[in-house]
Amino acid sequence: MLQSQILSMLRATWLTTALAGSLSLASCANQPTVVPGPTSVGVGVAQIQRDIVAVRPLVSSRWAVEFLEAGPRIPGIAPRQLGNETVDEVGYYFGNGDSPIFWARLLDLLGQNDNRSIVGRRILDLSLSSIGPLRILSLAGADAVGVSPSTRLAALYGMPGDQGAAPLFGRNIAGHVSLITGVLPTDAAARTAVGGGYDAVVVKNYLKRGYLHPTDTAPPETQLRLGVSDEEYLRFLLDILKPGGRLVAYNLCPAPASGAQPYNPHADCRSPFTQAQWQGAGFRVLDYDRSDTPTARTFGQALGWDRGPAAVNLESNLFATYTLVERL
Repeated sequence: MLQSQILSMLRATWLTTALAGSLSLASCANQPTVVPGPTSVGVGVAQIQRDIVAVRPLVSSRWAVEFLEAGPRIPGIAPRQLGNETVDEVGYYFGNGDSPIFWARLLDLLGQNDNRSIVGRRILDLSLSSIGPLRILSLAGADAVGVSPSTRLAALYGMPGDQGAAPLFGRNIAGHVSLITGVLPTDAAARTAVGGGYDAVVVKNYLKRGYLHPTDTAPPETQLRLGVSDEEYLRFLLDILKPGGRLVAYNLCPAPASGAQPYNPHADCRSPFTQAQWQGAGFRVLDYDRSDTPTARTFGQALGWDRGPAAVNLESNLFATYTLVERL
């Protein structure tokens, strides 16, 4: 991975995009165009295949296994011109640098103790940074929906074939992938488009205490405003899940500040909401602020985050926590 990609993963660039605003559709053109001439088609797909092989021994749930089994069917993508920016297959599938195959870990958490197939399940990504995981989910037979405030992503993933039905070979069923542009829950149109009845919701590198309720002075560009109270936001999360549906709020973080270093909100991985708040909203809390650091480091090693010119020291600069809840 490039150094900028690794840093983007650790510093949650999706949040920066959400706070700073995004490119207008006019500046990107309504749709990207395919770049003529030699392309790098196959590079990103090949990396995804390698990542699948690397993490397969690390997962156990049926959801994660079916996700990985669908990965080899992901199609190649020609480079696209988005305004003055060229996005190749790696940028298309990896977004800010985080491998879409890391989602196998999130699905392992969501699908634990559930032997039902992922086929037909509705899964929502509330912190979309790339379409990669959703396209694989759709190829596994899931109805995958992503939400982002970025009109850049809407333009990038707006070409024919990016969204829509994904038929399962040999079966009379299809998965589906769709993207919604807006800031939830305050954007009424986006809220209506999202709807409800989800089996699972993923919120990654977004709901951090350092962003919502920092315990010390934090740079203004890292401050997140939900637009509603904590209680209203948690009620929104509850409402989009079906009874028994699960939500995982998962955060990857760099090492916290030490000594005279200033407070680093990116490194404050804790839930911005107390366990009592989650429970008061109507959730059963399965895991609260649970450390996933050992497993995240194992995945990081499998995915190559500790190798190359921009290697991350996994033992000293990669930490992870998650909160897993279920609608009663």
